[in-house]
Amino acid sequence: MARLRGLLDHCPLLIMVDEQYRGPRPSRMLKCWKDILGYKHFVSNKRKTLQVDRRGGFVLKGKLKLIKLALKEWNVTHTHNLLGKIDSPQRHLSVLDFKWEEEVLSEAEIAEMHGITSIIHSLFRINISLCWQQSRLLWLRERDANSKYFHSVLASRRRRNTISAIMVDGVMVKGMTHIIKVVVSHFVSHFRASNVERPGVGNLQFQTLSLMEGGSLIKPFSLDEVKVAVWDCDSYKSSGPDGINIGFC
Repeated sequence: MARLRGLLDHCPLLIMVDEQYRGPRPSRMLKCWKDILGYKHFVSNKRKTLQVDRRGGFVLKGKLKLIKLALKEWNVTHTHNLLGKIDSPQRHLSVLDFKWEEEVLSEAEIAEMHGITSIIHSLFRINISLCWQQSRLLWLRERDANSKYFHSVLASRRRRNTISAIMVDGVMVKGMTHIIKVVVSHFVSHFRASNVERPGVGNLQFQTLSLMEGGSLIKPFSLDEVKVAVWDCDSYKSSGPDGINIGFC
């Protein structure tokens, strides 16, 4: 798009690239949500109260979409401006500390101090979790751009795994072309040899399953076993096709 020329002797051009539509944006599960009191109750309550008038999988899809919108507002309330939320209880705790240096605090004030300390620790834990996840997202977004450490590790590993020379029948062979020929020749002659004695398994003793253990392999599994297996997975890996990872559950 050409802009107004003004006092210039040419018209500046504004080039715009339309971003391709890649479908709906998936939900983003924050690891710190599980540490916030009331998160599970909030999601469970929304799942029960939100109504979608369709059938089958569309109901689940529609509810997840509505829960996602509700979680955006909930997230703003509970995770935004954490440093500002930490500052106020820190100031109050400092006041109690100064007072404690001059006089004995009452039981109510000591209980209040413990409560404020617990709140500060909780907010710090949430903030640290957010910073950790944001750093991972930044690396995923920018890949290894301008990462001196990444390139140094990669170069060191490449040097360590590189074969620069190999000893063959008392002769040192150097050069990648010669090394490749020697390695290929060795394995070709080895696998083509007909007099190679292959190991047998006739005299080996293997551990076997009892009838009860063998029967357990085909025993129907229960819903509780499936739940335990799923809950043991890492909750904050990549999301599935629906944009929801296991941590959301």
